[in-house]
Amino acid sequence: MKNAGIILASLALPSGLSAATISQSASAPVSSLIVISQPLFSTDRDDQGDFSNNSGPPAQSFTTGVSGFDLAAVTVKGYGDSAAFFGGLSTATWTLSISSLFNSVLTRIDQETTGVFNPTSGSDYITITLATPVTLAANTAYAYTIHTSSGYFGFAKSATDVLAGGDPFRHGLTAGLAANGASVEFVQTGHDRTFFLHQVPEPSTFGLLGVGVLCLAARRRRA
Repeated sequence: MKNAGIILASLALPSGLSAATISQSASAPVSSLIVISQPLFSTDRDDQGDFSNNSGPPAQSFTTGVSGFDLAAVTVKGYGDSAAFFGGLSTATWTLSISSLFNSVLTRIDQETTGVFNPTSGSDYITITLATPVTLAANTAYAYTIHTSSGYFGFAKSATDVLAGGDPFRHGLTAGLAANGASVEFVQTGHDRTFFLHQVPEPSTFGLLGVGVLCLAARRRRA
């Protein structure tokens, strides 16, 4: 039975590594904090370029708009719920890399690894939340890359090219490694991965939340 809720991985990482968190959901994320997204998915699949254990790992480029933002999390969608599309992940950690992209060269600006996470469905939405948000400049090309330390997980993508300023590709040519300075390899023109980029809430959002909490506390005291 497909999990309709959210499962959050516990963290157990060696010291010195940035610890991202990871969760899964049967539903696509809906949030005002999603700043760039490509929600479409299809039955198209590349066994050599859409799985977390490919050589190199699956990646997707994107271009920011006229305003930059602080990237807080990346959500991706699994391809399918069968052993052909995900498995061997019982001891796997997941690594999310964020790189700037220029002349087909990937320059890493952040890389974080989760604790062990074994998804219960291969078609769910997987969200990796960064421990330290990453500031992305306006009108700049970037890419995210996701790979697992073991096992395999297939990522969904659209049937056509629907995202301006972005493409799916492989990050270098080495499995389990999103190397700094690697090249963009095997671009899948005519497609885009299914993904959602979440920004950090603006300070005003936190202020409104704080005001709400104070008002609620005041009402309770009066009662």
